[in-house]
Formats: sequence, structure tokens, C-alpha cells
Amino acid sequence: RAGDEAGTREHRKFIQDTLAVDDVALQRRLSAFEEISEKPVLLSVLVCLLKGWWGHVDELPCDKFELYEQGVRAKVAQDLKKSQGKYAISQLKQEEALQTVNLVEEMLQTIATANHLAKRRTFQLPDVHRALASVGKPQLLEVWSELLGLGEVPLVKILTLGEASGGEFQFCHLSFQEFLFVRELCRGEKVSSFWAEDMLNVRLNDPFYKNALALGHGHLGQALAKQQPQWNLDRHPRLSPLGLEGLQHLLAGASALESLDLSNVALDNPASMEALAAVVALEGLPSLKRLSLRYCKLPAGASAALGAFLARCPALEDLDLEWNRELLSTGKAAAGLSDALAETGLPHLRRLGLRWCHLPAVVEHPLGALLARCPNLKEVDLLGNRRMRGA
Repeated sequence: RAGDEAGTREHRKFIQDTLAVDDVALQRRLSAFEEISEKPVLLSVLVCLLKGWWGHVDELPCDKFELYEQGVRAKVAQDLKKSQGKYAISQLKQEEALQTVNLVEEMLQTIATANHLAKRRTFQLPDVHRALASVGKPQLLEVWSELLGLGEVPLVKILTLGEASGGEFQFCHLSFQEFLFVRELCRGEKVSSFWAEDMLNVRLNDPFYKNALALGHGHLGQALAKQQPQWNLDRHPRLSPLGLEGLQHLLAGASALESLDLSNVALDNPASMEALAAVVALEGLPSLKRLSLRYCKLPAGASAALGAFLARCPALEDLDLEWNRELLSTGKAAAGLSDALAETGLPHLRRLGLRWCHLPAVVEHPLGALLARCPNLKEVDLLGNRRMRGA
């Protein structure tokens, strides 16, 4: 076992030196390739990437989003190299070839976005015309028509042609459509209404978008937080377990997020808080100033995970835990929260809400130890905690 561990460390160091990346970037790549190795569709995308690779070794993908981004580009380039039509790139210089590849990708992304917004798996020629006409770029329709005439639209399977509908099509794999849709969401200009505040829970709860959210892990949340730095999920419909899974994908990379309201989101299983803590473990939420977890039914078993989550929110100023009656119901739970925050504590915390948490007297010492590590704390709301002295 000692020999195996030494070999693993040596192998890891060799990869790190070869890629010239830091520990975080290396861990992301290793995790990504572990997942890729377990899923045939991801292996297929990797094959597409390697067949048409234009990059350098240190640009290998860190996650599924980057895998698809590079794989899609490589596949489009590979198909255009074999083409004999107007958009062939085999005789072009690299810069000109990239411009053509970008144009074809833009055409495909426009179609994929329209399809996914409409929840379509297959699409017809009128759908293509409407989607491409909506962006006001006639050249995109010209690109589609030219490639379709040759029967070689990259990433698109031609199911039928020549019928009354003009033909029926679908992306070779739904994940290509999902990726192109996610990339459009990350750019945010054309589909900002998708994330309208009153629709956030609806989108997260929708099974149709489950895989798209997973593909956008670490990227969608980053883009959304820049567009909308306040997220309020205290609304109907309430987040379902599937919605909570989607939220985890959004929180990964949401470095610009300033306010997060999860009031009334059911976090009554310790695993739920553990999952939220895990997704922010690498990059954290460095801009988060306000966090509300009111009425979340957090159990005592979630206290350490909550502490780990809070430790990744160094700018936090306002924390509301009202009506979580079980969270700090024992001295062990309170100590778990305090210990997870370690010596750093919450240096910028100004307000802590613990209303009606039914805190027992036994938590006074560990809670006091935690509060001592919050040097800027101005207010602790203990209303309704009748078992604590002075509450």
C-alpha cells in the first residue's frame, strides 16, 4: 500500500509538472478525467477532441463544459476539413479556418438554444428558419443551407428530407444541444429571460434541464451571479430535491454572488448541507454578504457541514438561521459548527439571527466561542430562545 501511494504521488507530480498547473487546477482535471472514463458519451467527445486537437497540453479540459467546448470545436473543424463546399477549411490558414469554424458554431448554437428553450429533441426546417431569422444574421441561414445541401451539417443528424415539413433533424447526441444551450446561457445576452427571478425555481425543478445544469457546473453559476448577484429561492414552487441538485451546480463557481436566500428550502437531511458545502469547497463564495437559511429544518447532523460552507464565505455580514430548531439542539452540534469555522471564524459578520431556534443552555459555551471569532459582530437576535440565559 505504501508503494502504491508513493507511485500515485509520483504520477500526480509528473502530471502536474507536465501541465504546469497548480493543485486546484490539477484536481479539477483529474476529477474530470475520472468522470470521463466512466461515461461512454464523454469518451466519445474526448475522441472528437483528440482527433481535431488544436490546443496545447496545458489547455486540456478541466471539466465537462470545457470538454464539450473543445470537443465541439474539434468535431466541427474536422468535418469542415473534409468538406468540398463553400465552407471547407482544408486550404485555409489557421486564423481564417477558425473564423469559419466560429461561424458554423454560432449557427449551431442559435439552433440548439431555440430547440432547448422550446424543449425540442427533434426539429424541422421551419424551426431552423425561425431560429436563425430571430438573430438578424442572414449569413447563418446561408451557412445552414449550404451545409444541408451537401448533407454534412456538423453535429446534426438528418432524419428525413423532402417531406412537407422540409425535413426533420436532431443533434447527434442531446448533450451537444445541451452544451450549446448552456454556452449561450453563459453569454447571457439573448436568453437572460430564462433566469428571470420568478422563474429560477421553475428552471431548477424542471427535469428537462437537469443534464444541461450538470454540464454547466462551475460555469452557469459564475455567469448568472455576474448578471444577478442576488438569488432569492424563497418562493413558489418550492425547490424539489431535483431543484436542490440543480442549485448545487449553480453555486459551483458563483464567485460574484452577493446574497442568497434559501429560506423555506428543505435541508432536513444532513447530506443536503454536505452537498452544498462540497460544491463551494474549491472556489468558495468570496463575495457573499447575506445568507438566509430561515425555516430550512436543518438537523443537528448538518452543523459541521454548515460550518464548512460558511468557512468558504469570508465576506459574510448577515447570517439568518431563524427557526432551525434542531440545528444547535446539542452541545456537540454547536461545537461541530464552531470547529468547522476554525480560528478564522466569520471576520466580517455583523448580524446573526437565531430567533426561535430553541437553543438549550448547553450550547452557550461553544456558541460563545464562535461569537468570539466574529470581531465585527454588532447584533445577535436570540428572541424565543427561553432556555438560554439573557435570551
